[in-house]
Amino acid sequence: MTQQPPGPSANARKYGPWKRNPNISGLTPLPSLFPQSTFDREEQNTRTRIEKFQRRILHTFTARELANLDVITDRELTTPNLDNPVMPMLRQNRWEIRPSQPQFTRDNMYPLILDGEAKGEWSMHNPLVFEIMKPILRLATRTLNIMYTLPWFGALLFGDRFPIDERRKRPADVDKISRITTSFHPYKDFNQEKVQVRMEKVFDDLEKIWNLTFGFMMPNKDPRGSEHDDDDDGDDDSNDKEDNEGVHGICVTNYGQMKYTREKDQSWGVWIFLNYKQVEALFRKDLTSAEKRMVEWAAAFTILHEVIHAITYIAPGNHITPEQNLCEDTPPPFFDQEPLAEAGFSFEAALNGGICKAFVLSKSGLPYGHWFETFWPTVEAQELCASEAITLTNPDPFLYQELFPIPVSFYDDMQQKGFWDGIVKRYGHQLFRFRFVNEGARINFALEESIETPILFQATTHTRLPRGNSHLELTSANLRDRWGKVNELRNLQGISQHDRQVEVFPQLFLASSKTENNFWNQMQNQNLSANLIIQEILRANTSVQEQTERLAQLVELVSTIVLNHEKTVDLLVTGHPPQEPDFHKIQAT
Repeated sequence: MTQQPPGPSANARKYGPWKRNPNISGLTPLPSLFPQSTFDREEQNTRTRIEKFQRRILHTFTARELANLDVITDRELTTPNLDNPVMPMLRQNRWEIRPSQPQFTRDNMYPLILDGEAKGEWSMHNPLVFEIMKPILRLATRTLNIMYTLPWFGALLFGDRFPIDERRKRPADVDKISRITTSFHPYKDFNQEKVQVRMEKVFDDLEKIWNLTFGFMMPNKDPRGSEHDDDDDGDDDSNDKEDNEGVHGICVTNYGQMKYTREKDQSWGVWIFLNYKQVEALFRKDLTSAEKRMVEWAAAFTILHEVIHAITYIAPGNHITPEQNLCEDTPPPFFDQEPLAEAGFSFEAALNGGICKAFVLSKSGLPYGHWFETFWPTVEAQELCASEAITLTNPDPFLYQELFPIPVSFYDDMQQKGFWDGIVKRYGHQLFRFRFVNEGARINFALEESIETPILFQATTHTRLPRGNSHLELTSANLRDRWGKVNELRNLQGISQHDRQVEVFPQLFLASSKTENNFWNQMQNQNLSANLIIQEILRANTSVQEQTERLAQLVELVSTIVLNHEKTVDLLVTGHPPQEPDFHKIQAT
């Protein structure tokens, strides 16, 4: 009987084949090596090639290291328990049920094809689509409703607007930037209650005055119509301007209709389109719970990002009316001294303390994981801006980036009521950075040409960056210490039973973030010992005496590994928060 050739692995089906072997993705964590009586050099060479590939695309990390950091896992995450209602602006009735005409020329909805079968259209009124979008809209609602706590958002709504200082323009860019371009600045008298009232008014205006409409878009197709396919006049969330596959969403107005046609009852409107490729993977049956959560989180943040762009359209400051802003096609504003005008990512940096970027952009739409990039903006971020945007100087964009892989516990937290009620409401959104500052990488950029936009550069070095060497460590340590003291004081006070229940999640969150850091340190020691063993095995022996000496060394190293393994197990057992024994199942391979 003829043996069937091996088929593609699960990850190859999800993320695409590795060019050296079409049956694997090259992204799967390799198992740990242990001493053997015989050693297969060909197997070791294959492992070396795979891990070299992984380090190249994963910024010096191997997939096994990311598994040790709990960034990649197939363990089952906690069942989401967010049950908040979706805010009116995002509800089902705000989404396209038919093409938006006459505002745009597109005359069709996009078909939903699952396993080769037509299942209706990509519409929120399709029950299949609505079901996968519900957790995304709940999560987006939670984040939108806390934006008023951000000084950045107060600056967008109330901050002073100034024209761009001529001294900040590069010599060759003077004639490229519109004279009506402005920057918005910190709101000196920041008041959360005042900002909240204005925020709610803006949301209401988007819905009732500007008819904010959501819809889906097809990869490589502009949702307004084919005549816009080569345009770059919308505010989009793109990782690659030359490949529209990377555009996650776009925010546009009916500028063409209002500028060039005269139709009865025509009025300005704002549209946000979500690339259906970003959420299509949620229909797959082979996703892990971690993959599902990260897709839902990324889609929710795309919606948030584009809502910020929508707000810049209708809240341009006191120097101009929204109608004038739209009629004059005013360029996007800069925030304070930032050299790039990309309000969506500037907002993300203010909200999270950095921006997030997918590990890979697979054809399936799955990201495999996300990096937390802690510096905004860098020269590399120019590709996230519109093609006509310019890059200011004094200050210039950063010439380096520090990035950290985000563990799956972060996506887990984001869909728990306790996270929002017990942490965000009390301590602010940036505290979740405890989850993703264990170990990172630093990228340096070298300038090649900087007299005009775009600045030309090359990435020069990728180096490993322990958290202790990053700018985040001191801030995180101070916050953790202050947070712990606040919890101690609250426990001494006579707080209600409800508040005591709410406090459980922050305490578990703090304990688990510490355990994750300690676990990584223990695993690094264990991996170092294992690698030394492999090096000894690969080294050719020339005499019985030398073999005996090296065997003794190996025995000593194996003892070290066993000791480190015992420490790791002890850490996981003793470091477990007793209230929730399954809160931290960290998977090591």
